[in-house]
Amino acid sequence: MAIPDYREWIVPLLRAAADEREVGFSELNERLADQFGLTAEERLLKTACGRQLLYQNRVVMARTQLIRTGLLRPGTGKRTVAISEQGLAFIRANGTELKD
Repeated sequence: MAIPDYREWIVPLLRAAADEREVGFSELNERLADQFGLTAEERLLKTACGRQLLYQNRVVMARTQLIRTGLLRPGTGKRTVAISEQGLAFIRANGTELKD
């Protein structure tokens, strides 16, 4: 299986934060890797520059996009995020589908 593009991580990431508690980056990374069924080998693949794990890079990109759109907000703890009121409203209105 190829590691999904960062856009495919957006909805699962938003869903993972939907319980309204702050969640740490490491927990999100592992939860999403499990959800996508990434193998141990896939979890070790690095980006082209070799400085970051590929799947974690995709999570970072998705998380950044969700923060920019206001659906997630930085948490009060270091390296945490939480769903915003806008994110909760989005989920209530759209379920799990992102509409273009």
